[in-house]
Amino acid sequence: MPSEAEQRNLACVRRLCSSWPKLTRAGFAEVMTPDCHYINIPWPDRAVTGPDAAFDFLSYFQTAFETKLEILREVVGGDVVMSERLETFARASDGKVMLELPVTGVFVMRGGKIAEWRDYFDSAIVGPIMPG
Repeated sequence: MPSEAEQRNLACVRRLCSSWPKLTRAGFAEVMTPDCHYINIPWPDRAVTGPDAAFDFLSYFQTAFETKLEILREVVGGDVVMSERLETFARASDGKVMLELPVTGVFVMRGGKIAEWRDYFDSAIVGPIMPG
């Protein structure tokens, strides 16, 4: 059984994972530390720091796609949460599904917020919808 702190960490990650397609700039700040490091592992040169930068990067997907996330599995141990999920991206203009992306996120928590967020996935699957 997870401790109270682990349950809070899990709840924070669940909130981010289940709602990032609609999460506002303020919402990102509520779940991330001001110095949170976010990186899509296939593209280390596109890493960003802070909730504003994460929002700016992900807001492209919020407007271009209707995104649904299904959390498949979660593991928590102390300040680390891992979340396996399936992200489905459909074009916002017509609802056509463009891709389904299996993703595993690793989150390091600090003070009940996300301090590090790393997403692991196959870049060959998602590459065609990534902004330049």
